[in-house]
Amino acid sequence: MVTPGYLFNSDPTCREIDGRFYLFTTQDPFTTHLQTDNKYFKGMYAYHALSTTDFDRWVDHGSILTSR
Repeated sequence: MVTPGYLFNSDPTCREIDGRFYLFTTQDPFTTHLQTDNKYFKGMYAYHALSTTDFDRWVDHGSILTSR
């Protein structure tokens, strides 16, 4: 598994920068842990980043851009 199981990610894109591959995804404002109230359950509020050099071990960089 690349992303933590509690995150709802979509719209992924992968980029190579200096030999490291970065996976950028949009992140829903709600997760299985219901991090934030969202009574209408819509909208993406953050971009999440993960990176790897071998596609086996991933580093979670967390939310790198948010609208909140």
